[in-house]
Amino acid sequence: MNTTLLSALGRRTYKLRSEPFKALNIWLERYREIWEEKLDSLEFYLKELQNKTQ
Repeated sequence: MNTTLLSALGRRTYKLRSEPFKALNIWLERYREIWEEKLDSLEFYLKELQNKTQ
């Protein structure tokens, strides 16, 4: 289909460059590791609380 027809249908096709997303993923990886550790600790703590109340 040509772009005129696609626009008439309300659809558009986009192509994204992957390089910015790769850089973002590298930057986020540091924080992802920190948050995974913190959330694992929270999960452990909540399970302990749950076991105490049972």
